[in-house]
Amino acid sequence: DSQTGTATVPGLDEGEYYLRAFDATGDDAGRTIHQWVGEDRLVYRSESAISGGGRAIHGDDDLVAVGGGTTDDGKVVLYDLSGGSTATVLGQLSGLGEVSDVEVQGSLLAVATDTTLHPEATTGVRFYDIADPTAPALLSSIPATQDNAHTLTFGEEGIIYLAITLNGCEAV
Repeated sequence: DSQTGTATVPGLDEGEYYLRAFDATGDDAGRTIHQWVGEDRLVYRSESAISGGGRAIHGDDDLVAVGGGTTDDGKVVLYDLSGGSTATVLGQLSGLGEVSDVEVQGSLLAVATDTTLHPEATTGVRFYDIADPTAPALLSSIPATQDNAHTLTFGEEGIIYLAITLNGCEAV
């Protein structure tokens, strides 16, 4: 039998709060409510460790990938955000060229690289197994084209959609 209701806690300082709900036996069954109190509900987590600046960010649960950098120092940094206000660097990929987008889905990471401004680049999109984010493993790649691999997203059933800057969109 379940009960519903409301609770008000007056006088809380601005900040981040977690509330765990327990049943009569003391079991919380994983029920947690996460709430920010105050006008500014943005919570500082971390700064990117990417010289040249981050250009893309995407996460799945507590794992977040930040990509960016320059032609010489393009990289993706993988963060664990499960520690509340502290982001922990789990791993990183370097020497990728100028990263234009990242996408995380489960244990798969896709990385799109700018090849229009950097014709020496040989790879447009790379796919990594990040089941162990401390040691990402390259699974496969899509060769560079004359167009910039700009934005990507996962669709259903293993399809990835890739937007390129000159000629539209492709489903891979």
